Amino acid sequence: MKVCIDGAVLHLQGDLSQSGVTPESINSLTVSFEQLDLRMDKELRIDCSMIQFADNGGLQLLYTWIQCARFRGFEPALVNLSTSLQQAIQRIGVGHCFADALA
Repeated sequence: MKVCIDGAVLHLQGDLSQSGVTPESINSLTVSFEQLDLRMDKELRIDCSMIQFADNGGLQLLYTWIQCARFRGFEPALVNLSTSLQQAIQRIGVGHCFADALA
């Protein structure tokens, strides 16, 4: 998984899975917090349009990352979720975890 920041939008690309999330992608999420902390605006859009696959481990990481963003004062919102990502969230049974982050 790759992470790119464009203004107030964080773009996630690739596989949001246990094998697709590497130490480098976790580090890039951490670095993105540091970059975003410099902004005054605390709204954060997380663009999921380029996520190709998600599994339980990847969705757990995404949920944890959203909670960390909230602890840092951001208002995260998931946008552009593909049908397959929405189905994975429901199939795994974690829809309630993302309910307040879905835009």
